[in-house]
Amino acid sequence: MESQALKELGFFIAPEMMRQALYLADKGYYEEHARFPIGQRSSAEQIKVQIRYQQTVLQACNIPADDELATKLMKRSRELNDSIKFVLYDDVIPALEDVNKKKIIVGIISNLQTGINVKIRELGIADLVNFTVTSGEVGSEKPLPPIFLNALLKAQVEPIEAIHVV
Repeated sequence: MESQALKELGFFIAPEMMRQALYLADKGYYEEHARFPIGQRSSAEQIKVQIRYQQTVLQACNIPADDELATKLMKRSRELNDSIKFVLYDDVIPALEDVNKKKIIVGIISNLQTGINVKIRELGIADLVNFTVTSGEVGSEKPLPPIFLNALLKAQVEPIEAIHVV
C-alpha cells in the first residue's frame, strides 16, 4: 500500500528500497506493540504510532519525514488497504466443507481491526467458520501470542489440539 501511496504522492521508490523500508517500519511497529499493545492505546496514541510507522518508511526511502507527509501517506495507505477485495482460492470452499463434515472446529484469526465477519459473509464462507478473532478485539496482532490464545479459548481446545494454516 505504501509503495502505491508514495507513487501517487509523486515518489517512485525502487522495490528493494521499499522492502527494506517496510521491514524497518514493521520491526519498529512490533517492538512498540510488544512494549504496550497498540490496540489497547487511545485513538490519538494509535495514530501517533501509525504516523511513526510512515515516518520510518519515508526516512528509509530517503524522503524527508515531516508530520504532514507522513499523515498524508498514512491516510492514503489506509484508503488503499480498505479498498482491497478478498478472493478465495478455488479449493477453499471444498476444503472447508470437508473439514466441517469431520466436525473440526474452524476459526479465522486476522490482523484486521474490524469487519472480518462482513468479509467472510461476502466470500460465502460464514456458515463454514465457527468463530473469528481479530487484532481489534484482542488488542494484539499476529504473530504475538495473545491473539492465538484467544482463538484457543474460543475453540475450547488445548494448543496441542490446534493447527494454524497460513
